[in-house]
Amino acid sequence: AIVEEEGVETLNLRDCFGALDPSHLHSSWKLSPYRFERDSHWNEAGNRLAATCLHRVLEGALGLPRLSGEEVELALRRYYSAFETPATENYPASPQAEAIRRKYLALERGLGPWVLSPEELVLRARFDLYLHNGWLAYVKEGCTQADVEDRFFLHVFPADVQDLPAERRERGFDNLDFRYGIHETTCTIWKKLPDYAIDRIRTGQFFTDAEGGYKRLWEAELVLKAEPMAGPIQEGLPP
Repeated sequence: AIVEEEGVETLNLRDCFGALDPSHLHSSWKLSPYRFERDSHWNEAGNRLAATCLHRVLEGALGLPRLSGEEVELALRRYYSAFETPATENYPASPQAEAIRRKYLALERGLGPWVLSPEELVLRARFDLYLHNGWLAYVKEGCTQADVEDRFFLHVFPADVQDLPAERRERGFDNLDFRYGIHETTCTIWKKLPDYAIDRIRTGQFFTDAEGGYKRLWEAELVLKAEPMAGPIQEGLPP
């Protein structure tokens, strides 16, 4: 309302997206091909549409020469080359552009803010578990909605029970249960572990049956004994 009162011109990008791709108006943003699967920001295709919409407005407002769709596409491809391809002799990239490119490619692969290495795989279960700089990562290839719709349990047992909050010492572990509602081709779920020395971690998924009872789908235990994880990969317990 304030913007309208001040006479500031605005652009409804949803309508503009719809003009360029009518199917966009009939689907939810969560299902849109113009956003990343892991977050709600535009992906490359979304940025192309947004840039085209904005340029058309600026052409009229600033008297800029009208570019064809191919010319707008070419300009964006030049911009995205810093993200998608390594620097070349003809197109050197700054350290900042290289860092952005690595982050962009990691997001596209669905690996989150860190790229996991095979050495960090510590347990194979329904979700493979990785330990990375104080974080626990759950990873599953070929992920479906059914894989993530049930609640996860994450119980962290400290080496010293006194490290727990007073109300959890009798139980003996931190209850860090969580839900994860994002469905992707590859699921990578990051959970920050407590800073205290950890004896073991018990995790898995469960659901509530019709009688209100808890049923575990799968369960795995990772024994750390307050030491960095080393040695052979452990196998998750069967469901």
